[in-house]
Amino acid sequence: MPYLRGLGPPMRSPFVMRHLSRLFLASALVLSLEASPPTKLVPTLDTTPFGSTSSVTLNSLTYVNQGLVGVGVFTAGALDSRGDTLGSFSSFKLDSSTWRRNVNGSYSGTLYTLPDRGYNVNGLIDYAARIQKFDPRLHARLHVDLRWPDPADLDV
Repeated sequence: MPYLRGLGPPMRSPFVMRHLSRLFLASALVLSLEASPPTKLVPTLDTTPFGSTSSVTLNSLTYVNQGLVGVGVFTAGALDSRGDTLGSFSSFKLDSSTWRRNVNGSYSGTLYTLPDRGYNVNGLIDYAARIQKFDPRLHARLHVDLRWPDPADLDV
């Protein structure tokens, strides 16, 4: 059987096969280590100096002051631009260029939402997502029950 110049029959000596096997296993190990997700062995510690943040503990939960933070609800009968009731949302986006503090102390601006599902029909439909635009007004309250947001704090 003719061989290409410089290439003889396959080498089958145990010495060569052992080295090729080790090389193959080492290469596979390196590739598998590079492909595995990173593992964190040391925890990330909060190194914020004491007293540099404003926080309060209520019912064994700690709340940290992050600036303006609001909570609100949409009523069950709220409708979107097509007259369908609202379902759940995939995402929210505040247009920060529109948010203002009003004379009465409330805040107003534009909120864009992307619904999770399509029209209110039985079964599944081919649905192209639609962005909804809301102009909510948040009313700041100093004395509220933090167990559940008060619907009176948000106008949509």
